[in-house]
Amino acid sequence: MLGESTQDWEVKTQGTYGEFHTLAGKVSYLMTKAKLKADTTPEGILTKYLAPVREVLDIKDLDFNQLLQRDLDDYRVATDLVDYLLKPNFVGPAFYTPILAAVLPFDGPEPVDHYPQVKEPSIFTDVDKTVWQQTEYGEAFRVLKIWDANSQRLHKIPLGRLDFNTKYVKPVVIDGQHRAMALLAIRRTIDHNWKEGGSAYRYFYEQRINDLLKDQPKDFLENIEFPVCICWFPHPTSDNSSWPNPHKAARKLFVDVNKNARSPSKSRLILLSDSELTSIFVREFLNHLRTEDALFPLHAIEYDYPHEQGEGVPRKTALASILMLNGAIEWALQGPDKYIKDVNKTIQQGRVNEKEKKQRLHRELELEQCLAPEINDQGINGPIKFVRKDLTNEHFPKTEIPTLIQQFWQGWGTVILHIFSDFFPFKCHIEALKELELGWNATEDHGALARNAMFQGLGIYWTLKEDYRQWSENNQNGELQGIPKQDKQDQTETVKAWYAIQDKEKSFQEKRTKKLFYSQQNLENKEKAAANIYKRLLTQAFLSGAVLTLASLKYQLKYDSQTFKERAIVWIKSWNLALQASPERIHIFDANQSLAEAQNLDKRPFLDFIKLNPAAAVYFRYLLLEFMQVSGSEEFTPEEQKAIARLLSQARKLYLDALVTEEEKSLKKRTNQSNEADKDKVKADAKDKLKRFCQQWFKISQYEFDKWYEDAKSLIQNDSQNLNDRTDFDDDN
Repeated sequence: MLGESTQDWEVKTQGTYGEFHTLAGKVSYLMTKAKLKADTTPEGILTKYLAPVREVLDIKDLDFNQLLQRDLDDYRVATDLVDYLLKPNFVGPAFYTPILAAVLPFDGPEPVDHYPQVKEPSIFTDVDKTVWQQTEYGEAFRVLKIWDANSQRLHKIPLGRLDFNTKYVKPVVIDGQHRAMALLAIRRTIDHNWKEGGSAYRYFYEQRINDLLKDQPKDFLENIEFPVCICWFPHPTSDNSSWPNPHKAARKLFVDVNKNARSPSKSRLILLSDSELTSIFVREFLNHLRTEDALFPLHAIEYDYPHEQGEGVPRKTALASILMLNGAIEWALQGPDKYIKDVNKTIQQGRVNEKEKKQRLHRELELEQCLAPEINDQGINGPIKFVRKDLTNEHFPKTEIPTLIQQFWQGWGTVILHIFSDFFPFKCHIEALKELELGWNATEDHGALARNAMFQGLGIYWTLKEDYRQWSENNQNGELQGIPKQDKQDQTETVKAWYAIQDKEKSFQEKRTKKLFYSQQNLENKEKAAANIYKRLLTQAFLSGAVLTLASLKYQLKYDSQTFKERAIVWIKSWNLALQASPERIHIFDANQSLAEAQNLDKRPFLDFIKLNPAAAVYFRYLLLEFMQVSGSEEFTPEEQKAIARLLSQARKLYLDALVTEEEKSLKKRTNQSNEADKDKVKADAKDKLKRFCQQWFKISQYEFDKWYEDAKSLIQNDSQNLNDRTDFDDDN
């Protein structure tokens, strides 16, 4: 087909084209270049439209399924990558490896799932007499490949063009965002044009770049060109396509290209992974927090922490981290049965048996009720038969993901949501956070920067923290060299923003303390206690312990997902009843400053003798079962009351065993030896400690405790014999 193209195109790029073929699909690409100088050449125009994800997708509408690599470490870009380009280096020249951008479909500012329908290739002659083979994707973009008119085939030199309109597609940087941001920051600074994108971040760059350029020749930047690889996914062009939509394909590509380079953070891999059901469920959980019906705001979850993380939350205003949420969902859907069935077992390290994980996943999602034995799924080369019994966390039918997500929400998804929103200390945290946001009217630039960092889920929070650390260090070093310390008015906008964050975090902690101790006096003396309490509660150990508590009851009572979802809300409410019945009981979590120190009482805090790691979840399950027993809830069914009593007896014995181990370690440390008499004394001392613990915190009489102690051994032994125990760890561990 011959003719001329009548479509006008906003951006035209040129370079060499190619295709990358795999069994999972095809990626087309154009190797081209962009330049820092703003001119009318294709290279100068392209730079204008290359932008990080954070400038393309509106955070208010951002879905985690569209999130690629939104947050940037602006401090590292400004100090490392900009310096690399602009500071003289006499060892050798500077060079950036190619930036990878994906052409993704949009409808104006809104991302859409598919490109327009592709047209059949045609041949046309351009105004300069160049003959091209043209493939058009509606009005969104077209791919041009130079055509050999003599041989009537593509020219052996793979010269090509990619023309597009930014109303329908945008070149989103998916690898090399930090390099791209360094180049964009330089371009926007020299052009005095930060308004078109990223104006909120100019404070990290503008002054520094201007300082670095002071002594450079005026034409220094005009010849700087940098390589860009633009890719697109030619298969998915309609809703009926069996191929992943371009946004999903780009997300996978991001994971792939980063896998063998500098590893993304654990939280980022969870956000981006489409290969595990649990990761998909985590993203759906976070997506829900962006809806109007959400029980608490998204910024209560630290979902994109850029570094490795310990057992707790990295940010003061976070209720949980994405790793904690992922761990809770893992326990809920795939936790080893032996820890769910038998609450008298400690958690051991080792690789969990994959067969056991699969069986539990099938049971918790009730797959037999929602999926047919055989499913028509889409494979690489067309439709395939997927067998339900083969479904695992890593192997599942893509066509049934909506059904699996629905099953997650029908049970554990909703239950975990209510753990966060309903448990009294968590509820105090959420309400204090909401009050802080509503009462913060930021008018100055640094105030707006600080507010966005705290409430918009931006990685800029960590950038501001690092920027402040470096500023503080430079200020101290300057003083040692006789340079006057900077006054408040001389501070950068980013440093001012970090100071504003610190003030607001303190205000948040004060609000949270008042809500936690609403019925107590002398609140000014309670802030340290509140901090200690939350230090225990905002951990993987407690969150997983809460999940284990509910999971064990669900198993004992043989509840289906719908019944479990309804009854779990009652069970969580009973934890609050236990705290309300005795306001002092909240101090049971204060391991560092116990109520005994404040009132000279012998009330030992809970779990103050072992390292608080995820394995401690079983001890928090014990404590929550004590809460349920002492709550006196009138909403428990008789069967639930019996199940709670039975599980509590076993769990209390587990806590007693932990106390015995503590006493043994203490004795060995004092004497470096032990005999039978010592062992008897150790057991007696541990028993006495647990008895006092139960009496003082839960009003359990000496008679009741002694009766439990006598009955515990036989009860636990009988229950253990009735369990269908299986090995959850591979033999080669």
